[in-house]
Amino acid sequence: MNSKVYWILFLVAIVIAVVIRYKYVSPDVSNEEIAPDFEYVDLDGKACRFSDNKGSWILLDFWGSWCGPCRAETSDVVSLYDNLKNENFKIVSIGIESSEPRWKAAIKHDGMEWKDHFCDFQMFESPIAKQYGIRSIPAKILINPDGKIQEVNPSFEQIKSLVRGK
Repeated sequence: MNSKVYWILFLVAIVIAVVIRYKYVSPDVSNEEIAPDFEYVDLDGKACRFSDNKGSWILLDFWGSWCGPCRAETSDVVSLYDNLKNENFKIVSIGIESSEPRWKAAIKHDGMEWKDHFCDFQMFESPIAKQYGIRSIPAKILINPDGKIQEVNPSFEQIKSLVRGK
């Protein structure tokens, strides 16, 4: 009888831990919410406003050069961009970084050829990371052409299907 109680308590503890972890690592925004607007300066030094992209599908990609899981999926992000760049789709990459040279080197090394890269080198204290409730990376948020959050941490297949209307 005691071992049965311990197993039940163990399983309850695991469920609680999974729920807490999911809540902690998921961005703090919801589907259908209007995407918070922000200003940024891209790699070319051009001042940009996120809302200027309204009318396009936008993938906000929060990542870091120091983040193993981020770097492991970069080839998938590049492939996604290559497949969808002619279909009203853009990526805005937001670096969660403390080192500009490492950040720029990773962008070049990984072939992230889109123009919209931003980093203010404040790590998770970045106002943009805070606006979107980013507490861990990688994190992705898909914004629809109406400027609303479509999906939080979607799979690459979900992104392709949504952008292509399938």
